Amino acid sequence: MEWLLSFLNWTSHIHERPYRNRPLSEEQKEKNTDRSKTRSHVEHVFGAWVMQLGGKALRSIGLGRAEVNLGLKNLTYNLMRFIFWETREPVLN
Repeated sequence: MEWLLSFLNWTSHIHERPYRNRPLSEEQKEKNTDRSKTRSHVEHVFGAWVMQLGGKALRSIGLGRAEVNLGLKNLTYNLMRFIFWETREPVLN
C-alpha cells in the first residue's frame, strides 16, 4: 500500500507498527501520535452519526437527495455540538 501512495505522490497517513526486537524510533512515535489526534477527531464525528443519527447508510434515490440528506445530518450534528458547548458550565481557574 505504501508504494501505491508514493507512486501517486500522496503522503502516507498509515500508522507504523513495531516488530519483535525492533521498537519504534522517537520520530515514528511522534508521527503516530499526530496521526492518532486526527483520527480521534474524525472518528468522534462518525461515532456520533452511527449512535445518534441513524448510521452512515443512506436510503434515498438520486445524488441530489443524498446530498440533502448528508447536509441535514451534518447540520444536526453541528447543532448538537453547539448546544453542548452553550449549555456547559464555565470552568473557572
